Amino acid sequence: MSVISFEAEKKYKIAYDMFFYEEDIKGALALAKSILKSAKNHIKTLKLLGKILILQDDIPCALDVLEKIKKINGDDFELNLQFAYCFQSCMEYSLADKYCAKCLELVNFSDFEKLKALYFLRADLLLGKSKIGEVLKVLNEAKKTLPQEDYLELASRYELDLNLRTNVVEFSRSKKVL
Repeated sequence: MSVISFEAEKKYKIAYDMFFYEEDIKGALALAKSILKSAKNHIKTLKLLGKILILQDDIPCALDVLEKIKKINGDDFELNLQFAYCFQSCMEYSLADKYCAKCLELVNFSDFEKLKALYFLRADLLLGKSKIGEVLKVLNEAKKTLPQEDYLELASRYELDLNLRTNVVEFSRSKKVL
């Protein structure tokens, strides 16, 4: 490991802690940019920078960073999930769906944290497209594959939204009959 890589790794751990534990987004962003000046292709720092940019809703810059990671490091679950989040926030649901499908190909079905994140994103995407029946299918898939507590968290998050949307649809149908 070169001195630059060692220093980048050391600083990355600090930036990571700043972002995830201290919630110091500005500090983590500044440190990540500093690391990338000397170690332009430090993958962990690039991934952290992508997450920060997504959180700051700077989607064009986040997509640039994600593309750079893809060129250097290839495809992985986390990267595709980040792409999907970006496209979902831009309301480009078909592109987000494409990346969710790629995530399904790459996910280890015993990694429940990743699987849960994917189910949450897929349900959000489908709700954004008002595909209530499809959301129910995702919830049924989740029930079969996730631990019960994770499934219940997912189901409870969408239960109210699904009930509201179903009631609105039923109400509009009843108005058409009158």
